[in-house]
Amino acid sequence: MDVRASVKHTSGKLGDYNSNLTMKPSQYVARNIWIGCSALPDEETTESYYQIGIDRIMWGTDYPHPEGTWPATLEKMVLSLGGLPETDIQKMLAGNALDVYDVDADALWALAARIGPRKESFIKQAA
Repeated sequence: MDVRASVKHTSGKLGDYNSNLTMKPSQYVARNIWIGCSALPDEETTESYYQIGIDRIMWGTDYPHPEGTWPATLEKMVLSLGGLPETDIQKMLAGNALDVYDVDADALWALAARIGPRKESFIKQAA
């Protein structure tokens, strides 16, 4: 990200914006941006979670839109998140949103206990 933000012929149209920045672009993103993502079960996605930073990802689903993961949302979640550390999964599914939004944590955890996916679903079994 920081390399791509260096001055190139295409960014010259923007003027000398770099002289006004006190941090690298990645530092602004780390301070101000959270990423909403959904089930993208591939190795690149898992790697991206860590490149972006687990603390910046809020995983969600666009239920019940047919172009989303429904009706196979749980299966897609398991493919996308299964095997990751429990603390990382919890951050992406709820913890980060609690940090960002003014949400009633007790109400959220009660709802998650009632309808949310079970932690056991994300444990990868040996082949």
